[in-house]
Amino acid sequence: MLSAPPNQQLPAVQEKIRADITGFKSQREDLKKEIERKFPDYAELLEPKPASIERTQKALKPDEVLVSWYFGDNVAYVWAITKDRSAQFAQLAVGRTQVAKEVAQLRKSLDSGVATIDEIPPFDVA
Repeated sequence: MLSAPPNQQLPAVQEKIRADITGFKSQREDLKKEIERKFPDYAELLEPKPASIERTQKALKPDEVLVSWYFGDNVAYVWAITKDRSAQFAQLAVGRTQVAKEVAQLRKSLDSGVATIDEIPPFDVA
């Protein structure tokens, strides 16, 4: 309606639609709050809260660690979270291109597409 010529925009209808949308949004928020109150596990499934260090630590077993990587063009960042230690963070001087190259080389060593064991190239453990 807003893109219609001025004499066809029907301002009263537009205002009614805006009021209806506002009312529906309010009802939706009220229903979401009621679902969160009555069914918290279901609400968490629909709209999970962002992971925090504390929530992650509670979910981890004593012998587990969560490692999260982010690769930029020239640098990588890694976070490690365990159940009972403070979160660790490191910056690495390696970018996504170098990591992609090394991963491709590793995969080639692990799955070289050869027919016999004798044809498998040596694996570079270094």
